[in-house]
Amino acid sequence: MNPQDVYYPQQQQPISMPVTSDEIYASEIQREVVKNIVAQLDPENQLHNIEMRLRGFRKDTMTGQWVKINPNKPEPCPELIERYIGILAPIVSQSATLSFLSEKQVNMMMRGLIEWITDDLDNNSELYGLDTDFTERTRIGKIMCDSAFTSLTRAINGRESQRIFKAISLSEYNSGEIGGQKKKSFLDYFKM
Repeated sequence: MNPQDVYYPQQQQPISMPVTSDEIYASEIQREVVKNIVAQLDPENQLHNIEMRLRGFRKDTMTGQWVKINPNKPEPCPELIERYIGILAPIVSQSATLSFLSEKQVNMMMRGLIEWITDDLDNNSELYGLDTDFTERTRIGKIMCDSAFTSLTRAINGRESQRIFKAISLSEYNSGEIGGQKKKSFLDYFKM
């Protein structure tokens, strides 16, 4: 008899499905929260939003469309956009936000970024068309620093990676008891 011809019955794993409407609702909320977290972590979305803000657009909360803040004002020069998005890309990347950084490391990285932005805007103000537009320089610097700071603080003490791990492992907790521990409230896993 050939080993491939032998029938081996497979063990069926019991599937834990929500039974009550409350469990179905909690399961849907969980899915939406995880989907929201993943969307927020997507560096492509973050960089696109930052680029649009650098170009002078804002997102209309009602329509979700990008709207030019001042239609009469020209967009910043393409070199500025390329350089600044290029500098920001590694900072808002998943590898950065999911890393384990100390507050001291975040402060050092922010200091370096602030110095680079200041030097670049001063040294290239003519190229960027910002010789006398100090308000625009400040706006661009603020967008860059706020974006970087927000991203880097998510990595302090591995905070973001812990949240992701908890969100992913929530399905295990939804099945009841694990290792003798009772199931906790869904939202308890996102509190830090």
